[in-house]
Amino acid sequence: MRPFVGETERGITVSLVLVFHHLHEADRLARPAELAARRTLTLRVADVLPAEHAAEAHRRMAAGGVRGRLVLTF
Repeated sequence: MRPFVGETERGITVSLVLVFHHLHEADRLARPAELAARRTLTLRVADVLPAEHAAEAHRRMAAGGVRGRLVLTF
């Protein structure tokens, strides 16, 4: 997840979770997955690509204009 800077709307609360700070706290890292599964947390996925297309994903992100995350599957 990436840090968010800015104003929120509709009472949205933003909590920063940096995975590398919590490598040994599986329960804390599982929380965003639980929220996504319950659709409390909405994920924006622009595209899902096989790992072999990582270079394409990098080019698209560098070019800008991608709304959501590019997800690589392994």
